[in-house]
Amino acid sequence: MKKRNSLVVLLVVLLFLVLGPFQASASPGRLAALGLTNGTSWMLGYDEGYFFLNPAALQKLQPQIWGDLTTTDAGLLLNFGNKVNAYLVAGLPITQNFTGIPVTTPVMSPLANQLAQVGVGFAVGNIDIGVSAFTGFKSYTDANNNNSDFVVGANGGAIIPFGQNLSLDAAGGVTFWSIQRHPVPTNDYVATPLDFSALARLNWVLAQNNTLHIYGRFAYTNRGYSLAGTNTAVSNIDLVAGASDEMTITEGVLIFAGAYLDASSTSTTTVAGTYTIVGNAGGELSLSKEVVARLGLAENFEVINTNTATNVTTVGGTSTALSGGVGLNFGNLTFDAEADVALFTDGPNFISGANTAPWTLELSATYYFAKAAK
Repeated sequence: MKKRNSLVVLLVVLLFLVLGPFQASASPGRLAALGLTNGTSWMLGYDEGYFFLNPAALQKLQPQIWGDLTTTDAGLLLNFGNKVNAYLVAGLPITQNFTGIPVTTPVMSPLANQLAQVGVGFAVGNIDIGVSAFTGFKSYTDANNNNSDFVVGANGGAIIPFGQNLSLDAAGGVTFWSIQRHPVPTNDYVATPLDFSALARLNWVLAQNNTLHIYGRFAYTNRGYSLAGTNTAVSNIDLVAGASDEMTITEGVLIFAGAYLDASSTSTTTVAGTYTIVGNAGGELSLSKEVVARLGLAENFEVINTNTATNVTTVGGTSTALSGGVGLNFGNLTFDAEADVALFTDGPNFISGANTAPWTLELSATYYFAKAAK
């Protein structure tokens, strides 16, 4: 713990004492180093990850090609002039979380990645519009089995300015699933639900280079299914509300801090709810034109679980996650990495190699073709 605190102090001191030209980039490696994900990218302005929440963000991004070198996903963003952009992404992970699926022989693992996601962004006057669609498919068929997973979804969004200091992001989406398992007629599993989501973010420029983001999201997921002709109803509702403050201290220093409440409930034979309060903070520092240092901190302040059927409430403890990484810029080519913080707090095991964590937890490469459309 002492080593971790010393590392945090050292990096924060560097953040404010060493100033250089800021090289902004947007990639999976950047978000991970800042302790963020696509789902929490709303804490920053228009990072590449925010496209997956609101496809209108496409108009704010640079034409690029990127690849996540630690997974299997990659993307290509092209500008066709007249403020029209198109985006193709392949291999993004899928969270399926369906329950009650029977084991088949041979076992068919759940669909884990999207086949492709495409998006188009364009301007209508001073309003940015974006639409995207994605799909994924996996199947196994033989004389006795006909099993398949299929998903298709569509999202639409807009970025609406209300003046120089105020703008609104809004988006909504729908997803259709088809989960089919037919090992034997008496054990058929079928799930064909629809999921819905809607979100909004208010961006308020409080002062020069200081922006407040106020965010809210609603999501409904239907996980009902039929097994051997018996229907089981399962639905989930998730609400997120939060705010973050993003500041560009100088051209070479960016810092942010924010917090949000995530409230979710599941309707089954009992009704249970989970409430989580999370805080995030982090920053970027340009050490030179070629090197950017990043630091992130995520804190789970409280986890509360309630079961209204039994009137039982449990409160969990707090947890802290520290992240960090670097960005390396070589002209239009950028490498962004999340470093394994354990290497700095515990040190690598060079001799035995036992229990040695990887040097990078996330590594992505991006080549920028040109500047952003706007």
